Amino acid sequence: MAKSAERTVQSLADERLFQQPVYFLQGDEPYYIDALVDKLAESVVPEAERSFNLAVLFGKDVTMQQVLTEARQFPFMGDKRLVVVKEAQMMDSLNRGDDGPNQLEKYLENPQLSTVLVFAFKGKSLDGRKSLATKLKNKGCLFSSPKLPDWDVKGLEAAVQSLCAQAGIRIDRSAVGRLAQFVGNDMARLSNEIAKLKIAVPANAAITEENVLTYIGVSKDYSIFEFQKALAQKDFATSLKLAHYYARNEKEHHILKELAFLATFFTRLLILQSYRQKGGNIPDMSTLGFKPTPDMDRALQTYSLQSLMGIIHILAEADRTAKGAGPIPMDNAEIWPWLVARIFEA
Repeated sequence: MAKSAERTVQSLADERLFQQPVYFLQGDEPYYIDALVDKLAESVVPEAERSFNLAVLFGKDVTMQQVLTEARQFPFMGDKRLVVVKEAQMMDSLNRGDDGPNQLEKYLENPQLSTVLVFAFKGKSLDGRKSLATKLKNKGCLFSSPKLPDWDVKGLEAAVQSLCAQAGIRIDRSAVGRLAQFVGNDMARLSNEIAKLKIAVPANAAITEENVLTYIGVSKDYSIFEFQKALAQKDFATSLKLAHYYARNEKEHHILKELAFLATFFTRLLILQSYRQKGGNIPDMSTLGFKPTPDMDRALQTYSLQSLMGIIHILAEADRTAKGAGPIPMDNAEIWPWLVARIFEA
C-alpha cells in the first residue's frame, strides 16, 4: 500500500541508506516518488554543489546511452553527483525492446560509485519477471509506490495520521476521518491541505474537525458524515435528500469511495453491537482500533445485530452494482435512493 511506501521513504532517510548506485522509483502514486527524489537531493549533494553536481534529465528527451554517459562523469569539487531522470516512463529506450534495459543492467555491474543515478518512473512499473527488476533489487534499489485505493478507509486514515506526524502537528481522531473522506487518496493534495491547516491552526494546537470543515472548504451539510448521522437517527427525509445530492454530484462524491466509508461505519457498529449483545463491556480504542462516536451511540439504539449484518450485505451489493457486477443493472444515480430504501427496511 501507499502507507508502506511512505515508511520505506522514511526508513531510507532515517537510516541514511542513500548509498546505492541506482534508484529506480516506480508506481502509480507519484507523491512518494517525488518525496524520495527530494530526500535524495538533500542527502546526496550539498546545496552549494547542486549547480554543478546535480543533473536533471527528462525521459522524453534522452536515451539510456545519454543517461549513462551523464552518470559516468565524475563530481566537480565534491564527493558525489546526483543524476535524476524525471518522467522516466517516457523513455523510448526503456519501453521499446531490450536495448535500454540491457544497457542499464551492464551499468549496474560496474557503476560509477561517485554517482547516484535515479529514475522517477511514474504511473507504471517494470515487469518483475524481467532480469532488470531482479538486478535492480540485488545491485541497486527498486522502490515501488502503489496507489492507495480510495475505498481503503483505514489506509487513508493512517496516511492522514502519518503525514500529520511528519509535519509535526497533532490531529483529533474525528478530524482524521473528515480529512480522509474530503480529500481521498490524492497524497499530494492531502499533504498540501495538511500544510494549509498547519498554517491556519495555532501552534501546538491539534487540528479539529471544525478546522477541517472551515479551511478545507467542503460543505458540512452534504458530507458523508451527515449522511451517516441521518442513517443513525433513521431520518429518512434527510437521508434521501443527501442520496439525491450525491447522485447529482458524482465527481465530489464518488460512489465507491462513499460506500467504503459507509461500510466502515456499519462494520464498526456491528463490532460494538456484538459486544453489547454478549453483555460485556465495550473495549477501549486501543483494542477496538477506533473511537466510538455519538452517531454510533445513536445507531446502536436503532439497529439490531441482525439489521447491521443485513446492511453490510446491502452495502456489498451496492458496491458490486456500482462496479457493474450486481444482480440488477442500475446506474449510480439509481443506486443511491435504492440504498437508502434498503437500509431503512433492514
